[in-house]
Amino acid sequence: MAVLCALGFARPAAANPELFATYDSRSVGLGGTGVAFQTNAAAPVHNAALLAGINRLSITATFTPYALQLNSPFVSPTGQRRQIASDWALGPLGQLGVAVRVHKRVVVGASAFLPLGLASNYQNAPFTALAPYTGSLSSVPPAVLTSLATTSGELKPFLAMGELIIPVSIELTDWLSLAGGYRMTYANQSLKASVRGSELMQLSMDAYNFGGYDIGAWVHPGSMLKAGVSFRSKVVQDYKADLTLNLPTGVQKLA
Repeated sequence: MAVLCALGFARPAAANPELFATYDSRSVGLGGTGVAFQTNAAAPVHNAALLAGINRLSITATFTPYALQLNSPFVSPTGQRRQIASDWALGPLGQLGVAVRVHKRVVVGASAFLPLGLASNYQNAPFTALAPYTGSLSSVPPAVLTSLATTSGELKPFLAMGELIIPVSIELTDWLSLAGGYRMTYANQSLKASVRGSELMQLSMDAYNFGGYDIGAWVHPGSMLKAGVSFRSKVVQDYKADLTLNLPTGVQKLA
């Protein structure tokens, strides 16, 4: 009977699923409605206007671990496909935020979070031992490709992205708040390949962007109605790459 009453009198909540809902258990439990109900220092991840719900000071820290195993296709020079599973890896995501009321109607804060993190390790990735050959890869004769020896090695891809938001929320009225935030983003990708402990290749790419922003609004005329809307600008990052090749003795680099 108690279950039926709870279901009958529960107020529904609806929102579009959002990537960052995993940073707060309350937002997840409410179907991802953090854009309208997230009134703590994690609000900038959803909607910075919700900082208006903070009385004096709010500090939040979250940690969202997940276990991941990837199955990826590898193709040999002869065209043979092979699915290889990576080792299980722990992907730590999280958020750290602080917000303080500096005026009766103004709240400022800062929030740093990791929206993406991925690392894996392929123990038996097929590598090709290139025979000494000079020329472009497209001009290698099929007979040469067929004769190339394939050995197993270790392949380690890595991908991470972080963001820092500095928001300001202003209460125009007792039931309407507007906010804007300045966003700084960073991304890193790397790839390492080694055979029997000897590193053959290391690729590292970094990207920054200091031109992002977000805006939001929060309307809460009463305890029975709360609505929020937010917009995040598109961020474009240009990667800078650093590639190191350690070719074995007697192996020539393809042009």
